[in-house]
Amino acid sequence: MSGSTVLEKKVYSLSQHYTDKRGKITISHLAVKATEDMSIPANSERSFSASIPQGACNAIVSVSYRLVNNEVRKLLKLKEKQWSEKKFITKANIRF
Repeated sequence: MSGSTVLEKKVYSLSQHYTDKRGKITISHLAVKATEDMSIPANSERSFSASIPQGACNAIVSVSYRLVNNEVRKLLKLKEKQWSEKKFITKANIRF
């Protein structure tokens, strides 16, 4: 939006992160610990709540995904563009 000011920007990662017995980042089948699973299975939905900054009149919500998260991409040394590319799903401008 032209002439508008961004009051706040939030990014939600839905990736599950795994660590090995030394606390280092690893892949799922080598992990001893995992964060909460935030993924969204096919044909399902998930809701998120976010506070609205004072003075905000709208929110722009953008949804995208990557084939693997940045941590796994670096760990496995995946260099091809397809692994780092952000795939667009949808974008909406919600007015209050």
